[in-house]
Amino acid sequence: MSKKTVEPSDFVTNVKSRYRKDIIMSVPVTLMVILVPIILLGYFLLAVRLGHLIRLQDFKTAWTLLLFTMMMYVMVLVLYTMYSRLRKHAKRDREWRAALIAFAEEKGVDTTRMVDLHKHANVSETFVMAFLITFLVVFMFVWDFWAFIHYIPESYVNDVEIYIFPDSDNPVLSNLTHTLVSLIVALVTFVLIFLRVATFAYGHEQRQCEFTAEFSMKMKTVGIKVPAMLGFVKHRNIIIHLLLLMFTGGIYLMWFSRSLLKSMNDHLINQWAYEEGLIPVIESGGTEPYKYPEGYRKFDDGNAVSRQAERTFAKYLVRRRSKMPRILILAELFLLVMCANYILKLVALECEICNDYSKYTITSLASLGDMSINTLITLAMVGIYMLLLVMGVGALMGIASRKPSSWRKVTRTCITFVIPLWISELFIPATGLSNMFSFNVYLSTAILYNMLLIMLVSYSVKRHYTPVGMAVPGLLTWVRYIFVGKLDSDDNIDEEELLEAADAEME
Repeated sequence: MSKKTVEPSDFVTNVKSRYRKDIIMSVPVTLMVILVPIILLGYFLLAVRLGHLIRLQDFKTAWTLLLFTMMMYVMVLVLYTMYSRLRKHAKRDREWRAALIAFAEEKGVDTTRMVDLHKHANVSETFVMAFLITFLVVFMFVWDFWAFIHYIPESYVNDVEIYIFPDSDNPVLSNLTHTLVSLIVALVTFVLIFLRVATFAYGHEQRQCEFTAEFSMKMKTVGIKVPAMLGFVKHRNIIIHLLLLMFTGGIYLMWFSRSLLKSMNDHLINQWAYEEGLIPVIESGGTEPYKYPEGYRKFDDGNAVSRQAERTFAKYLVRRRSKMPRILILAELFLLVMCANYILKLVALECEICNDYSKYTITSLASLGDMSINTLITLAMVGIYMLLLVMGVGALMGIASRKPSSWRKVTRTCITFVIPLWISELFIPATGLSNMFSFNVYLSTAILYNMLLIMLVSYSVKRHYTPVGMAVPGLLTWVRYIFVGKLDSDDNIDEEELLEAADAEME
């Protein structure tokens, strides 16, 4: 138990803030983010072979190595996002269970077993590898940046593999290439995250179900009837999935990733439906009954509620409350295209550096002072495009969620994406290579700010990201929220009123 005093009212606060912490990840968008570098690599190989990209024929080795590294880079970012959402949800649920224990204690029931289950869940859901995984993600960024401006161009010029320690007597080190290092980091990250992501949703939900079953039983002793949470996530035999991964490689990995994303989404919406019904019980101190989702056909007292009915109405409730406005699909597609564009821009800059490698070679810190401003800007742009990919992937992963911070990520990304476009236009020489994959800067700026305008003006979008129970803030509040502060509103509205308004607009 936390040393901080926990009150029953903390449960309602926790539930009301869930859209700030729980992340619904769009399965198609997540898979497309992973596939973008693979699709681009396949396109390049085919286009060069067919003679459609003659200017890149000489740089085939450089951009192939670059795109392969980008595949690893993007995959690590997606894995880290999946891991982070488990951590955030587990932290919220620790507060959630502690508040229910406080409520039970207030009613004078024996909470010994509830406390034991709570402690067991806390121990089972520790994320001891979080620091190491974060370090690997940062290392991946730094390593790939150095590889993009040093190892890959050097390999192109010398027409050899990129061996990092070619003169080493150690056979392992002498055969170590920059792409192998990226692959090793990606695989280590995958191994550290895989078992946790693959088993978390089911195990976590089972612990929640066991805890709520005990809570339900204890509440009955004081005349308060609340159901236990019903299991929603299917159990997986990890051994079978590991064998399928070994035999089918990437093909099954994509399908399994889809399944993992869906499982966590299913758990979140199942828990949302359950905890929503508990709010009136907690707020009234037990005088109000458990509130089933609107439209739920409750059976007579004494009869069991069917499992299928629970599932059906849990889905009904969540679809009603979490349906993403269709206009946001345009934002997803646009951000996906921009991420692809920055990968292409990295390819173009790589070819530019390879074309005049001696001009960009960094032999020491003193050599940086001898470089021209345009040369330094070109090197810096490599890192900027990598950071923009981090921003783009982060925005894409969360855009389907109702987190207000996801809205802010999208708007900040729209603003930030314009900056490198104009830097490239004004400072990087307009050669056939560096501008080969450039979007028209004026058209791109117009599209970006139109997207920003949609995020600011569209009422359906703003309401989607407004926490439940809060009136949709005014335009100036949203503009301020892009840069500083929290999304606040002085007005509170009834949740049912909000849901009715949402249903009316969806229709």
